[in-house]
Amino acid sequence: RSLTQLSAVQQSTVNAGDVVEVDGNATYSAVRWTKSGQPGNPIRLVGLRVNGARPRLMGGANTIEVQADHVVVEGFDLTGGTSRCFYHHGDDVTLRDSVVHDCPAHGVLGADQDSGSLLMEHVEVHHCGNGTQEHQVYMATDEVAHPGSVFRMRYCWLHDANGGNNVKSRAERNEIHFNWIEGAVYHELELIGPDPGGAPAGWNVDTAREDSEVVGNVLRKTATTFVARIGGDGTGWSKGRYRF
Repeated sequence: RSLTQLSAVQQSTVNAGDVVEVDGNATYSAVRWTKSGQPGNPIRLVGLRVNGARPRLMGGANTIEVQADHVVVEGFDLTGGTSRCFYHHGDDVTLRDSVVHDCPAHGVLGADQDSGSLLMEHVEVHHCGNGTQEHQVYMATDEVAHPGSVFRMRYCWLHDANGGNNVKSRAERNEIHFNWIEGAVYHELELIGPDPGGAPAGWNVDTAREDSEVVGNVLRKTATTFVARIGGDGTGWSKGRYRF
């Protein structure tokens, strides 16, 4: 309407607790979101369906990068980012009721540094990933800047990957609850420790133990590799505890 891109909204006054509504059935440019909310009072970016269609964010190296804390992104169609369609680079971030698809590299990626807790719920991810090192969902948390962070993924549907794993996580804690996960080229789940090559200053292998809880999911193989790999991948080991 009077503001036609999220980048323009960000240049206006946006405060904790505000809701930014985005009309559906239209395509918008990539955005790097840097405005933070407050604990318990996030900024919400909400896609409104028009004629049944979500607003589409498309293109860029990162279709949407959230480098801010206490932000909710819900109701969007995210596609086409050449490096990542959703780049998690903050703390207390939520991605909800969205579709992430046809991303030639990572679908959803959490940075090794600066990233805290992320909640993904009611998200569909498909036709993302590439080769052996780019995945549909690849998560990490910064155990120095945000100790105790949790990656929660619930009520999501991941399917038909183009490469990599469906979910690869190096987060301090993973709570993988009530998802349908199928069609990875390699593993449906890979739950391991931080990458020493990307870890922040002050981190070492004993900074934290990486644990995971995997409850109520359907994990279905359509390829010939293992359903899950846990503990380490040769780069970072977790010393973790795993509950399936």
